[in-house]
Order: sequence, then C-alpha cells, then structure tokens
Amino acid sequence: PSVRVIRIAHWQLEDGASRAIDAVAREYERRHPGVRVEQMRVPERVYPNWVTTQLVGGTAPDLIQIGKGIDSERTARYF
Repeated sequence: PSVRVIRIAHWQLEDGASRAIDAVAREYERRHPGVRVEQMRVPERVYPNWVTTQLVGGTAPDLIQIGKGIDSERTARYF
C-alpha cells in the first residue's frame, strides 16, 4: 500500500511549537492510516524566499504558514 505524504512548512523553530505540530501530526496519522505528515521547519530569515522558490518550482509543500514576508503580492500571485 502506498503512503500519502502531507508536508507542512513553517518558521516556528521553537521546540514547543515543533513538538505541538508533531503531536497533532501523529494523531492525524493514527486516525488516517496510510498518511504520513512531515513538517518542514524553515528559518524565518529565509522563509519568504524559500516559499517563493518552492511555489515557482512546483515543489511547494501542501500547507504553508502565511506571514513573515509572505506579503499580499506573493499571496495574490501564488495562492
């Protein structure tokens, strides 16, 4: 059986935030067998450019945290 992967990108590098996201991800996986959730922790200093690069390149994660440089122009263009 194939596994579906859901990728979540964010700039929340604090331990508590990452642990919380991980806990929610594990619970989601428990409720949805065959799904794996991966969080992509990106430093906020490079986050806006990283997100734009992923969107332009067609490799964007499934869920992207908005803010920290994801301005209205980028939102209008890519979302």
